[in-house]
Amino acid sequence: MNLKNKKIIVTGGAGFIGSNIVRSLNETGYCDIIIVDHLTNNGKWRNLVDLKFTNYFDSNKFLDALKHENTQFDDVDIVIHMGACSNTTETGENYLIYNNSIYSKILFDCAIGNNWRFIYASSAATYGNGSKGYNDQERNLKPLNCYGYSKYLFDRWVLDNKEKPRQWVRLKFFNVYGPNEYHKGQMASVVYHGYNQIVKDREIRLFR
Repeated sequence: MNLKNKKIIVTGGAGFIGSNIVRSLNETGYCDIIIVDHLTNNGKWRNLVDLKFTNYFDSNKFLDALKHENTQFDDVDIVIHMGACSNTTETGENYLIYNNSIYSKILFDCAIGNNWRFIYASSAATYGNGSKGYNDQERNLKPLNCYGYSKYLFDRWVLDNKEKPRQWVRLKFFNVYGPNEYHKGQMASVVYHGYNQIVKDREIRLFR
């Protein structure tokens, strides 16, 4: 199968990791990409400016478009699901569980029903303090915050779900840094904040 004749859906495609995935796809010749994200007022739109893609959906409207079997989704081969609330200090529990677990379940089921491949982002936060180890078959992990718990709920559901897409991959992210993370504010990487401190003050202040 020639993937260049197939569509690719990238959720979170305007975000830090998602936009870099789209850029890498563009560099290897893939441009028939549907980006799904939610733009607010943090300047994240700038991550889209140099990218090549065929359509953009707001994440709040994307699921409705899928339900109505929009012909734009014909020939989709793979969903790269990076979209989520990645704020580890977020306290809205329903918000986290809907965005990071329920939304992901719906997409996973769509991948099964449409014979799409499925790659998704999990998090090292699912491991908690590490006392349960780092075995991804473990179903009794103890995350330390609701963000980690919301990701863990989906991980566990995927393991227990009898049906799977024809190919699925889970990525566990630990500490990630690089281009296009400026919009993340306090959630940007230590490297990003450290660089800006050096530029401004010629020194790095840690844990103050």
